[in-house]
Amino acid sequence: VVKAFNEERGWGHIACEETMQLYGKDIFMMRSALRCGRIAAGHAVRFCVTTTSRGPQATEVYSMENGADWKSQDISGRLFNGMVKLFNEEKGWGFVECPDTHAMFGKDMFVHKREFSTPSIGNNTKIQFTVEFSKDGRPEAKNV
Repeated sequence: VVKAFNEERGWGHIACEETMQLYGKDIFMMRSALRCGRIAAGHAVRFCVTTTSRGPQATEVYSMENGADWKSQDISGRLFNGMVKLFNEEKGWGFVECPDTHAMFGKDMFVHKREFSTPSIGNNTKIQFTVEFSKDGRPEAKNV
């Protein structure tokens, strides 16, 4: 069960009897580990645990709440309007801000440079895009 999740900071903790017996504490969770939409305190989740230099951390976190599964969202054939929020030319990836996709997935959309129809695009540029799920099940901006 999610004990707490700070939406603004993008992290929280999961309370679980089994992991408490193994590690003696709640399990730390980052937003990047979520494989579902919004998550909140009290939500039932399933997850894996990995050991990091800072201790145990949740991975592959799925909400067990009705409607929380990203794949339950109807994105087929939809075109979204957004703005490049942050794009790092050197790394070749960034994020797209879009109210519609944020309401669906609870986060900004990841975008890779290979999705742009032009060689370079700057921050704060208005764009249209589709959404597809990556191999690991995360929603991403495509066909920009």
